[in-house]
Amino acid sequence: MQGIYTIGQDNNLFACLFYLKNGFEIGGFNNRNYRGTPQENKSDIYFYKDRDANA
Repeated sequence: MQGIYTIGQDNNLFACLFYLKNGFEIGGFNNRNYRGTPQENKSDIYFYKDRDANA
């Protein structure tokens, strides 16, 4: 199956809600990307959307 994915930070509520409202599903979570950086307390959420089989 083909599709697209995007990554949103857990503190960007508007982006996360936008992806969910537009048919994306949460497929992953990474709380280690920012270790040792000024954004250490943030995490990435991976959103996936499968390509429409009828397209």
